[in-house]
Amino acid sequence: MKFYNSLITLICFLFLCACSGPVKKNSKPDNSLNDKLLSALKGKSLKEIRELMQAQSTQFDALFKLADIRLEITPGSSDKNNTDEGVIREPLYQFTPAAAVEDGLKDVSSNFTFQQEIKPDGSSLLTYLANNYTAPDFYSKDNNKAVLTTSVSIQKLYLHDHSDSKYTETTEKIDDPVQLASRKPIDSITARLTFNVVNKVERAILSKDEPKKDIGDGYVELKQMGGSSARLMISGHTERVLAVAGIDAKGRVIDQNSTSSNSLPSPAKRKYFEELNKVLKSAVADIDAGKYKTTDALLTAIKPKLPAGPAEDELSAQNDLLSSYHFYQDISKIVVYYASEVKDITHTVTLKNQQVIASGLSLAQGDKEEVNGIINADGSWLIKPVYNNLIEINPYYYKSCKGSRDNTCDFYRLDPGNKKLINFKDTRLAGYAVGAAQGMENVIFYKIDPADLTVPPKGLLNKQGEVILKPLYDIIDHAGNYLLAARENPKTQKDEFSLFTQTGVPVIASSEEAIGHDGLFIFVRLKTSANDVVKKYQLLDKNTGKSFLPAGLYSQETNWNEGLMLVGNGKSKFFIDRTKTKKIDVSQYTIIKPFSHGYANVKSPKGFWGVINIKGDLVLGCTYDQISTVYNNLCLLSDKGQDQKERYGLFNVVTGDMVVPMMAYADDSYGSVHGEGATTIYYIGGKTYDAFGKKIK
Repeated sequence: MKFYNSLITLICFLFLCACSGPVKKNSKPDNSLNDKLLSALKGKSLKEIRELMQAQSTQFDALFKLADIRLEITPGSSDKNNTDEGVIREPLYQFTPAAAVEDGLKDVSSNFTFQQEIKPDGSSLLTYLANNYTAPDFYSKDNNKAVLTTSVSIQKLYLHDHSDSKYTETTEKIDDPVQLASRKPIDSITARLTFNVVNKVERAILSKDEPKKDIGDGYVELKQMGGSSARLMISGHTERVLAVAGIDAKGRVIDQNSTSSNSLPSPAKRKYFEELNKVLKSAVADIDAGKYKTTDALLTAIKPKLPAGPAEDELSAQNDLLSSYHFYQDISKIVVYYASEVKDITHTVTLKNQQVIASGLSLAQGDKEEVNGIINADGSWLIKPVYNNLIEINPYYYKSCKGSRDNTCDFYRLDPGNKKLINFKDTRLAGYAVGAAQGMENVIFYKIDPADLTVPPKGLLNKQGEVILKPLYDIIDHAGNYLLAARENPKTQKDEFSLFTQTGVPVIASSEEAIGHDGLFIFVRLKTSANDVVKKYQLLDKNTGKSFLPAGLYSQETNWNEGLMLVGNGKSKFFIDRTKTKKIDVSQYTIIKPFSHGYANVKSPKGFWGVINIKGDLVLGCTYDQISTVYNNLCLLSDKGQDQKERYGLFNVVTGDMVVPMMAYADDSYGSVHGEGATTIYYIGGKTYDAFGKKIK
């Protein structure tokens, strides 16, 4: 079955998928796929080959049928659409200006990392966003998608042993690995990341009267529509289609509840497939007729019949996409948002492999697939490749598993001095499992539950296998030079927090008040009265453990916000800067939100909200029930009019003008804000406004 699946992939998807990276424009036919096909078939039985060829031919027939679909459009009526199910009331696609994307991509670029997979004949590098990084909406969410493709060009390699990498620069899509000849562990790479981003968005409405719309160098065409279903043919740069929805006879925008797509071959690829399909059908008939006695006889007969493969320039042609959509309601039109203009944004970054930097060691595959060992910086074996499915947790701990449960795994500690992996089963740690890494030397460990029904308490081991923290805790986390731990106290049933040095010495043995870390600080929540709505913290330096604030002061924030921090002493409240100098007195307010984009929301003793600037000046009086965070100098306001009806408006804190006047609206209309910064969208009284107060149609 493995052979069958791999050959299906070989024939179909190398042609159906668009080529990644630069392609040499060569007009000569490429017969390499025919050679690979014959090579893969060699040594297989006639029965296996017949099954494969029949399945492939059936797949081709289905593909051609899809490609030849005829226009069938029956607009839905409004009679059946008596509910609001699937009705989209927010923008279908939220455009982020290229300038804002360019600024945000600086942060995205700095959070890429890479993984090196070392094999017998070299290694491969895969570049990707770090798993613990939350990408901005414009990079990660479909209805905000501003980055269409990402490619990486690796410019320089830095090997741990400082030898010459002899590397030639290549460019690949971000999901495609870069192949290297070297097997030595890599500390870091210099890479150029290129993001293809949306620079301009347009909208197309497709209907029975206007079923086709040109988009860039391609088009989008409505092929079928009836009831709550539709099919679109997308030609050209298919990735530029950003959002698709239905429109019913009432003019409402209707969301999809499911979609599926098929990649359709370009004309040159289709011609090759059609000719190859004839050869496959003929070969199946000949096998059924008993024409061939051996596999070699079959291969000799079909080799001259195989069609010439598409040339490289034909192979690089973009495939069409046939997409099927099902909507929540009957539809009469389709709306498509697409990128009519794009641009490339490039950032050059240095990506580091902290595990190799720390140890100079790396996992490596032996001659057999999925059998691994550990190599030194010079590429020699430290631990020979005799371990099945060996997984590195950090440079000093590994596991090898036969299944998904801990009781199917062997857990190991590396002893590099003696060049061996020590199995937990042969030590006092028998019956324990290793969890996540805590830095480059320590790991979480816990007792294995054979039934896998409970979440066991966790402890911490150092690289020598010594217990730093006993397995008593629900959470263990690094905070600079310290360790945080939390659990439910088994006696009091209350949450209990602790702070330790890296060697397990208690700094705060037990506290019912929360301990956490943020930025440069470890924060310890101070006990307050039940009526005190303001949280107060003691701040400790992550590196030294010393108290950051002078005696008598507490913080109301856990980190700096725009270079300021709100502190208090029980009598007054004020912001300090990084030199601990008092900057703004805000004692007259009961609640002060953190500064954001140069402004902070404040609440008066009477219970109403206003806004101050970075100098402490009140730029919006405390007369409102609610105020949103200020973005791009705008904030959403709400209050109650004389008739006690809720009113909403949009205010500019710089000009002092109401961009949208305070008004009460119908019961089903309200004010809300979504997103932040340049991606902010405001909904006021059934109308939509962008981040700069401009009405969106």
